[in-house]
Amino acid sequence: MTQMILEFFSALGLWAIPLSFLFTVLLNLLGVIPSIFVTGINIILWGPWWGFLLSWLSELVGSSLAFWLYRKGVQQWKGEKKGNWRWIQKCNSLPRGKQQLSLLTVRLAPFFPSGVVNVAGAFTNVRLIDFIWTTGIGKIPSITLEVVTFLGFQQLGRALQWTILGLVVVGIVLWWYSKKKQAVD
Repeated sequence: MTQMILEFFSALGLWAIPLSFLFTVLLNLLGVIPSIFVTGINIILWGPWWGFLLSWLSELVGSSLAFWLYRKGVQQWKGEKKGNWRWIQKCNSLPRGKQQLSLLTVRLAPFFPSGVVNVAGAFTNVRLIDFIWTTGIGKIPSITLEVVTFLGFQQLGRALQWTILGLVVVGIVLWWYSKKKQAVD
């Protein structure tokens, strides 16, 4: 199956770029299907750097569009319902900076499902611009991990290995700091 998809994309030539982009955006809108296999195809066809960039851009646009559309749906739903969950109230009561840090922390966790973040964010009062920039930064580790998975960590140069390790450490530190701040509050 994977080989058939790869051959299909290969046969499209440069048209595979917008198709891959649109396909990844669609996967983000659906919110339940991981896009790792599309990232793998991008890496095979365009190389690690261009494949990464294409995957990152399409994930960023897809997540942002999903957030915006989900928020429109939530606003209509909230008009009909009066329910408000405690976690939404907690998030909405945070200052903007803490909302940004919380969202960035969740985004930096590479195995946290993107669709869950998109939907959960739509229920809060997080600003779209904050969602976009934290998603842009937060998608870097997960897509890097996907690239590394496809290329094999041992085949990468020392500089890239240290970069990946640094990103993981930064993600862990941000997560720890966020948890510590939440415990104090």
